[in-house]
Amino acid sequence: MIASATPAVPIVFKGREELVEQGVNILCQQGLRFLAILGAGGMGKTSLALHIMDSDSVQNKFGERCYFMPCELFEDAESLVQGLIHVMELTMQENQSKQKVLFDHLQSAHDDLLIVFDNFETPWNHGDSRMGVKNLLEKIAKYGKVSLIVTMRGPDGPGDIPWERLGNQSGIPTLLPVPAKEAFKAFAGNKLLSLDDSESQIEYVPLAIRLSAQHVKKIPLEALISMWEKDKTSVLTEGRVPGRLTSVSFSIDLSVQIFKIEGKTLNLLSAISFLPDGIPFWVKNLPEMFQEEGLNLNVSTLLDSSLVYTQNEGLKMLAPVREHIHLKYPIGQNNIDQLERFYAYFLEDLPDNNMEAQPALQLHINNIEKIFKAQITSGYSKTSCVFTMKTLNRFERFNPVSINLITLLLHHDRNIKKEDEFELKLMIASQLRWVGRFQDAEDQVMSVKDCLNEEGDISQSEADILGKCFDILQSIYHSQAQYEEAINMSLQAQNYFKQSENQWAQADSMRWLGNIYYVQARHKEASEVISEAQQLFQQNGNELGVAECLQRLGDIYRMQGRNDEAIKMLSDALKQFQTFGNQMRAAECLWSLGELYRMQKKYDEATEMIMKAQKQFEEIGLKHGVAECFLALGCIYKDQTQYDEAVDMLSNALREYQNIGGIVDLAWCFNLLQAIYYFQSQYEKAINMSLQAQKYFKQSKNQRAQANSMRWLGDIYIMQTRYKEASEVISEAQQLFHQIGNELGVAECLKMLGDIYRMQGRYGEAIKILLDAQNQFQTFGNQVRAAECLWSLGELYRMQKKYDEATEMIMKSQKQFEEIGGRRGVADCLQILGCIYRDQAHYDEAFNIEASEMISEAQQLFQQIGDELGAAECLKRLGDIYRVQGRTDEAIKIISDALKQFQTFGNQMRAAGCLWSLGELYRKQKKYDEATEMIIKAENSLRKLDSKMDLQTV
Repeated sequence: MIASATPAVPIVFKGREELVEQGVNILCQQGLRFLAILGAGGMGKTSLALHIMDSDSVQNKFGERCYFMPCELFEDAESLVQGLIHVMELTMQENQSKQKVLFDHLQSAHDDLLIVFDNFETPWNHGDSRMGVKNLLEKIAKYGKVSLIVTMRGPDGPGDIPWERLGNQSGIPTLLPVPAKEAFKAFAGNKLLSLDDSESQIEYVPLAIRLSAQHVKKIPLEALISMWEKDKTSVLTEGRVPGRLTSVSFSIDLSVQIFKIEGKTLNLLSAISFLPDGIPFWVKNLPEMFQEEGLNLNVSTLLDSSLVYTQNEGLKMLAPVREHIHLKYPIGQNNIDQLERFYAYFLEDLPDNNMEAQPALQLHINNIEKIFKAQITSGYSKTSCVFTMKTLNRFERFNPVSINLITLLLHHDRNIKKEDEFELKLMIASQLRWVGRFQDAEDQVMSVKDCLNEEGDISQSEADILGKCFDILQSIYHSQAQYEEAINMSLQAQNYFKQSENQWAQADSMRWLGNIYYVQARHKEASEVISEAQQLFQQNGNELGVAECLQRLGDIYRMQGRNDEAIKMLSDALKQFQTFGNQMRAAECLWSLGELYRMQKKYDEATEMIMKAQKQFEEIGLKHGVAECFLALGCIYKDQTQYDEAVDMLSNALREYQNIGGIVDLAWCFNLLQAIYYFQSQYEKAINMSLQAQKYFKQSKNQRAQANSMRWLGDIYIMQTRYKEASEVISEAQQLFHQIGNELGVAECLKMLGDIYRMQGRYGEAIKILLDAQNQFQTFGNQVRAAECLWSLGELYRMQKKYDEATEMIMKSQKQFEEIGGRRGVADCLQILGCIYRDQAHYDEAFNIEASEMISEAQQLFQQIGDELGAAECLKRLGDIYRVQGRTDEAIKIISDALKQFQTFGNQMRAAGCLWSLGELYRKQKKYDEATEMIIKAENSLRKLDSKMDLQTV
């Protein structure tokens, strides 16, 4: 009987290697003799003991003197002794005491021996046998050659023996996700075609994994998941006759039976099984949940059974145990009522500071959802569910919970007050907007708005509700980049809030209007309306509103390049948000500070701020904020030309935006990826990204951004000298700008078309178009673009060898750039002036000297502003001047330096130009092998780019 009850060493054994090694080390290397393997039923204690016993080190130490005792067969000390005599094959003499035979054998042992007492909870908890079993075990432990392994349910080893425990305080842990998946696949065999996270639903309990995997040999995984959701632990069984190794339910019931869990102890167990989060900080919270005596003693019994375990000062249950107990021993309504009252008081006592309150609430949120869901559905609620919803509404992280509970409350509570119904519907609309369900959010708002009369005389309360409706509609449209609709909604909201004399809401709606102007780059209007909102907040003593206005004004200064002022404002706003406990706004300030440092090229500080922001966004569960941080990190890497890292970050951002349905943000991600590939001259990839960006901009109805992306696509075609396609796409963008009344965009397209004609040698048409564009830019007051047009006209005249006109245009352009502080534009002008002088060098050698001075000055300016690409281009031009002058060695050195920089930036076309110039230099030196090598490299590089440019024009 003992032999048939002794299992073989399991073949499938995943994720327990460290525990086996730890157990072997205790028995063999440390010389300790008592190893306890503790934990709940189904955790694989027996398998672990068998693998330790079967290890090479244990076999070398104990040899054949390893004895396995399946203790579920034995009820008391006498039967244990009989079993030991049997497995040790000891001979009994007539009239000899069994214990004397056993102890004489242990006394006379010359070599170490190991006894494994498996499932020791059976004799330990049977009837009144504990004292006899304890005495037997402690007597055996006194023999120096004897080592013991005990496996049992419970948190502590038996008797007064110094056991070394495996695992943690509650015993051996569940499997980690990866080994759990491996075990599931190994048990399921080749029938398993795919695997999701279904094994996580049984919390990676080894027995549950083995039993559920057995079903997959017969039925599809999807069917098994459906069975688990419906029947829970009843599916976790094998064979017709249930046993502790063939049925999870049987194993759990065995614990209930062995540890005599009944009465108040069973009631407590059923209550804990109802709570997904268990009982956090149970010593404090349990007496407040249930007003009963003897709770601590009941907890002690449950801990002994391992049906409940402690974790971070809380009482928890594994999912299979929780589901089985809840089905077989359902919680009573009286206990649910007590739990509801406890959590009503708990929510009422939460700190006002959200950053302090959220971690405490996080520990209980699943309990709160389940309790209030049960009470709302059954109609037994004893507290104000509306108050609960209002409290949860403070925390964006718990929006999914709030949405579910409010939906249930609106459906089941027929006696809800009308004002409460309106408030809840608007609350859920705001939450739906946060999670990206825009149409559902709008439907909720309209269901409230349609109940009110917007015309004629309305009460203050009705005006206030209408104001809230339009305010939420404004935020819905704003989130979808439908800015004109959002502006209209904001203005209507402000009008109603003014009627209701709700100055706080009026100021907040004004702040939102400022935000809309901000994202439209209408910074003057944004600044004015936000400053007005800030004053109104101050009048009403709303310091949080004042801080939010301060934050947005800081962002406006950031966009205007007033970096020092922006940093001060945002830092002040950050401190205030931290004081108020507004983690979301604090994270937004950190993000803005990161962007500021990025613009100042302080990349370490920028990364630090963005990482802090990302951590806070993750803590509050704001996925959009997390995605924004990935986007910002991508920009930081892009700015440092760490393009691979930038692509990784932007890919993470894309994944997040796809999960939350952020169409607008997806478009901007693709837009940035297009720019990265453009900078690396990977034009086909850049084109693909641009087309994706345009698709999403079109879906979001952001025609301005769509047209801008089309302009970028035209620029890529220009770099590939695909002038026909460039003209077509830019003309299409021009039409789109014209349709939406964006005359600045029309002028920018006009300028690009002029540049295309310039490159095609259509000088007359190019000059006419660029002069028209310049006039329009001057009309709009856009000096930057007007100066760029003058620069392009200068290039046109230079290419026509009209050097006086060219110089005049470039000098005018330079003056305008200097007036607006555009140092990069100044550098570009100096560089082209150098080229004009270089082109005239065949008339007078003095021009070469002036050309060198101009280009050197441009190079220094590029370096000062951190434009290494511009500096490299100047180096290349200087090298070409030296080449023409016959200063070959200097030219080779300078052009080689430029080549390295272009290769670092991934700019293959410019690198190819350097290779061609070096080939020419080596040819003049009659170094034909080197010259040939350089020209072939240049040609190969251009072919990779699929360029149609003639080599001589590089």
